[in-house]
Amino acid sequence: MKRDPRNLERHELIGLNISVVESDCPSYANINGIVVDETMKTLSVRTASGVKMLPKKGKIFHFQLNDSKKTVKGDSLLGRPQDRTKMR
Repeated sequence: MKRDPRNLERHELIGLNISVVESDCPSYANINGIVVDETMKTLSVRTASGVKMLPKKGKIFHFQLNDSKKTVKGDSLLGRPQDRTKMR
């Protein structure tokens, strides 16, 4: 299955540009960068000031995919990445 905005939640996120557009914690707001790692509950993002580990829960992210942006609730990304990518 090809990765596109409609099925982004079921694909690999590493390498995508990401922005935090809403957060339950103000210190995570407006973080931008590239996803470099993912765990069950976090995303590691390379920013201009280093790698930041972002909890998925309570965040809303914009992912840049080719020429389009996809808004994703972090809660929908919770779970082991390898299990999420197997979902149909």
